[in-house]
Amino acid sequence: NTAKEDLAAALMMMVVQESVVLARAFSLNVEAEFGRAPPVFFVGGFLAGNLTAQQIISRTFRRFKLRPALFLRHADFLGSVGAFGHSLEQDL
Repeated sequence: NTAKEDLAAALMMMVVQESVVLARAFSLNVEAEFGRAPPVFFVGGFLAGNLTAQQIISRTFRRFKLRPALFLRHADFLGSVGAFGHSLEQDL
């Protein structure tokens, strides 16, 4: 069982750190365009109550010398709202 647990932990670390890498790339692009890095918010069901993932994100943000990562509570539906808004823009 330890091998499965280690594999699951490594996979979670990889997925979470990749989300930080993507957030950093976006932040750097915004900073280059507007002269200031935006705050970065993390939302979603995966992070709700997942303190391990939140700690990995926070620690990785500190290592990258980024502003603190912000976590929204009760925001599981925001991804679907954003996708819906995007689909409306495509229909215009």
